[in-house]
Amino acid sequence: MKKFKKIILILLIIIIIFVLSICSYIFFKGFFMYKSAVSQKSIIDKFTEIQNTTDFVTIDEVPDIFIKAVVAVEDKRFYTHNGIDIRSIGRAIKTNLKTKHLTEGGSTITQQIAKNLYFTQTKHFSRKVAEAFTALNIEKIYSKKEILEIYININFYGSRILWTL
Repeated sequence: MKKFKKIILILLIIIIIFVLSICSYIFFKGFFMYKSAVSQKSIIDKFTEIQNTTDFVTIDEVPDIFIKAVVAVEDKRFYTHNGIDIRSIGRAIKTNLKTKHLTEGGSTITQQIAKNLYFTQTKHFSRKVAEAFTALNIEKIYSKKEILEIYININFYGSRILWTL
């Protein structure tokens, strides 16, 4: 019995080391993916490029009800997090484990900006880590109002029909 417990303990330690190794690999791969992306074109340069487009719409031109709807649907805790929402990520992990598929991502509005400006749409854990680093950086540089402004300008809503009514 004592030998059996020792074998179980050794197996448990091996599994923990294996899981920590995988998590570390994903974390560092995501970090380097983030560093590579922002070194090619900075967040400030990306935002400035969007703001300088001829069809750029300021947030003041958009109906308040539309902004509230976007926040309610996309990221209801937008005003209270720093770019990543741990609750949403936890909910997404729980859903993904239940369905055994990567069906939900738990991304915030800021993470969606990061993904759309820098990364591909393919679902990888390392990309989610890269998005998180980018989102934290975006939130350090820009106000919530500026982030929403960029978000509404990089998403398609039907040829600006909502704010031309």
